[in-house]
Amino acid sequence: MRVLRGVLALVIALAGFALGFAFVSLNDVPVTLDLLWPGWQWSVSTGVLVLSVLVLGLLLGLLAGLGLKGLLRLGGRKS
Repeated sequence: MRVLRGVLALVIALAGFALGFAFVSLNDVPVTLDLLWPGWQWSVSTGVLVLSVLVLGLLLGLLAGLGLKGLLRLGGRKS
């Protein structure tokens, strides 16, 4: 059962990668972002921009969740 769960997780991960690759490949319209600093611009395709924002949000959520868990663990200790 453990092997089946591992294979299923691998298939889901590969399917997610394939969907992301297809999304980036199909959305190749260039977008220019004007950043806050004068003269700084970032030119990137739409698919890469969307996936970058998604991954950045997932990482920030992971860090926030781990930080909250750590704070709760520190606050839960009694001397």
